[in-house]
Order: sequence, then C-alpha cells, then structure tokens
Amino acid sequence: MAHQVRFHIPEREVGKADIEFRVKKGKRKKDLIGTLKVSRGAVVWTPGYAQKGYRLGSSRFAQLMSEQGTRGNF
Repeated sequence: MAHQVRFHIPEREVGKADIEFRVKKGKRKKDLIGTLKVSRGAVVWTPGYAQKGYRLGSSRFAQLMSEQGTRGNF
C-alpha cells in the first residue's frame, strides 16, 4: 500500500512560512508516520506524534541526499 502524503502551505509571503508534509501509512489518524517541515534554511523530520524532531540545515541535507539518496528521474 502506498503511503498517504498531505501538505499544508500557509497563505504568507514565500520564504516566511514552513511547508509541512504529513506522511501517513493509512487513512486513520493513528497511521501518521511523521511530519516533514521545509523552511528556507532547514528541514525538520518529526516522527509520528513526537514532540521533538530532527533538524538538518539545507546544505547538510543536500550533502546527505547526494551521498545517500538514489539518483534518478522520479
């Protein structure tokens, strides 16, 4: 089964508000895998319903994806 991904972009000037992606493995509220927030300078992954997330600066995220990600046209 494919994961369900929803996102919310607040109505604000571009670059001033985070973009939030909620990743779920089903349709129920308890199926939340985590939330990915993207801002101008970082990405933050918060697993499930945890209170605290994991932050990577944009430069470090780009480096990590280049080293660990799979390259292709997706």
